[in-house]
Amino acid sequence: MDKTNFIKIAVTVPYFYRGESEDIARILGSGEVDMVHVRKPDASVEDIKSLISAIVPRLRKQLTLH
Repeated sequence: MDKTNFIKIAVTVPYFYRGESEDIARILGSGEVDMVHVRKPDASVEDIKSLISAIVPRLRKQLTLH
């Protein structure tokens, strides 16, 4: 099977933690993963906005929201 057909996706833990935006930016910037799926089932819109705004704009296109 050709491995180039796969992408690596990280999924966040369902709660927020200190330094999370930095961790997301680090793994996206390093190329460890292709996308990060932000999974925060109990988060408010404002909490999600705050997390995303703390990530540099050039990496935000690699985020998906659940």
